[in-house]
Amino acid sequence: MFERFTDRARKVMKPTLDVATLLRLQQLAYELVIEISRRSAENPQWLNLEVADQIKTPEGAEKWLASQAGTIDKTRFPEDELRRPFINLFSAFFNTSFHFDIRQYRDELISARIEPQFMILSGERKSGSIMIPARSSSGT
Repeated sequence: MFERFTDRARKVMKPTLDVATLLRLQQLAYELVIEISRRSAENPQWLNLEVADQIKTPEGAEKWLASQAGTIDKTRFPEDELRRPFINLFSAFFNTSFHFDIRQYRDELISARIEPQFMILSGERKSGSIMIPARSSSGT
């Protein structure tokens, strides 16, 4: 298991990036996950099953993020030369740290959330909800 993780990590990140840069990319990717979760709580259609499947891979995430360029604040992304490692890290979150809780009733999407995954020592995965406060209309 650890070998699979380290192999994936080598593919995800450029080995020449310093720790400060990697941490900044991780923070940006995490903030983007929170933004997507907040938007999907307000509008479940924004995070449907197709999108959830798409953003689990770097190629799919890049394509979906490009399609959302006008709706996501540009400050959520790093400069162009760091875009590839950022997208790799962002998509990796959905294979390691987060999962989608998408609920449908009679083919109608009624709820879409991103939740953290917690690993238990036994290797069993359990999930818990992440509470993301809605922004007030006054901006506070």
